[in-house]
Amino acid sequence: MENALWNGQKLIATEVAKKSYEYEKSVRMASARGELQCPDAECRHRRLCYRNGEKVSAYFAHCELEDGSCDYAAFDRENTGIIRKTAQRLYHHFREMGYAVCPEVKLLPHHYTHLVLENCEGIKIALELGSKHMRAPELDYFLKEYQALHMPVQWFFVGNPNTIFQEKQTYFLKRSLLYESENQSLLVIEPDGEQITQFKQDLSDYNFEEALMVSDHDMFIMQGTIADLIVEDTNIVLKGFTQHYEEYLNEGQQKYTASVNKILEQRQQLQKQNAQLNPRNAYIVSMANTEGNIIHQIITADNPAAAFQASMEIIKETGNTFLDVQSRLEWKPRVYDCKSFSFSGKDGQIDLQCGLCGALGSSIGKCKPAYKRRPENCSMFAPWEV
Repeated sequence: MENALWNGQKLIATEVAKKSYEYEKSVRMASARGELQCPDAECRHRRLCYRNGEKVSAYFAHCELEDGSCDYAAFDRENTGIIRKTAQRLYHHFREMGYAVCPEVKLLPHHYTHLVLENCEGIKIALELGSKHMRAPELDYFLKEYQALHMPVQWFFVGNPNTIFQEKQTYFLKRSLLYESENQSLLVIEPDGEQITQFKQDLSDYNFEEALMVSDHDMFIMQGTIADLIVEDTNIVLKGFTQHYEEYLNEGQQKYTASVNKILEQRQQLQKQNAQLNPRNAYIVSMANTEGNIIHQIITADNPAAAFQASMEIIKETGNTFLDVQSRLEWKPRVYDCKSFSFSGKDGQIDLQCGLCGALGSSIGKCKPAYKRRPENCSMFAPWEV
């Protein structure tokens, strides 16, 4: 136990010996006379004794056997030596920073808070320490009680700060703090040392059309020591944590944007390639020639097959037009009279016959024409034959 009352004044065990030899002697004498009292008003055996030695740091304890009636004694039994030492290190750190800090304060019914810190605005913050043994009903009770008091609470998980864990496979207290603490972060403090690791999830949605674009960006981790802890509003964080976490979020958004843009660019390239292969997507301009006949100008992107197929489609649909087929290849514009072609067949099959050389060819739907024989000197088919 850290606290005791002596003549109406509050004593803190770890501070007694630090004041002076004479002061510690006077407290020991008061303890022997039975003048030190338990600060819990409901305690039935309020007499305390002061203890301090080489193996165990200073503390107060009930002098008489306990019957379980004192909440402070019950808290002290559950407050392991590791938890007590960790709380003492935090206590001294924030005291050195100039904050008003009180250890082991009874704020909730039948419960003592490890530390209560008052920030620069005069707002009191409860500092609680827990371990893997914390059960869900117990934690839920604490969170609701502090909420009812309108008091912010900062939890510390006492454990190995170097353990990298999965959010869905860890101790309940760890996972709960990632969701239910005020700033949704987790502070893990080393049991017998100074090291601290702070964790916070990146809850951004990195899915694009049900596919995860950023897979290695779910948990931000920052390490430091107790000396790096600062107070930001009503939160306890490592110095620089908030800024680095924002940078981490921005990095994730940049990765996501780059991944999505890459997919969209690939789609555009694919659509462009498909457009070049699709005769319906060829660029067609209709115009009248000097004799009043309609001429269709077909302009494709380096794709003679698309130009040829577009030509066949226009001939089939218009019947009596002229074609002006152009491409970015080194072709000379040609104008062909549709009367040079004859058509037969059904169900999308077109039988073609060159009116100049008599060559036969066929095309099914939008497939590339397959020629039965190759006329070497025919200007009608040779430019498009593959």
